[in-house]
Amino acid sequence: MSLLADTDVPLAPDANELSQAGVQTILWDGGVAVEERIMLDLPWVGVVDVVKYAADLRGLESARDAIATKLGVTGPILGNDIAAWLQTAGKTEREIRVAAGKAAKGGNWFKRVDLAEELGRIVVVHLGTVPTTDLATKIGQLKTWAHGNS
Repeated sequence: MSLLADTDVPLAPDANELSQAGVQTILWDGGVAVEERIMLDLPWVGVVDVVKYAADLRGLESARDAIATKLGVTGPILGNDIAAWLQTAGKTEREIRVAAGKAAKGGNWFKRVDLAEELGRIVVVHLGTVPTTDLATKIGQLKTWAHGNS
């Protein structure tokens, strides 16, 4: 058995207990949830794709405003062109990535199987371009486990 888990909250039972019970435990680095890891590790174009998907689901204003709130900004500072936020927001790429991940997690943007499946498809499209990230490494570990135990 294998478990890929978030690290934004303590795991109970913890990884050592799970390991003793025969469970391979794979944990994200950095104390993050999967939404945050995705936003941190995908290439910028992938982040844009994920935010566009969220905007399709929730409405552009809702998704944009949730991210702006996490950035600590108000008003139309982000604008409607998600790809241009790096030039218009007055924030670093990392700040935008962190805010988008926190907005997605806090808003439960993808917490339904069908929504998560589509998110997974977006991740798969971009994963090969970021092979050394924690996201790609941990998904690779899970894939190795799955193929080794099938």
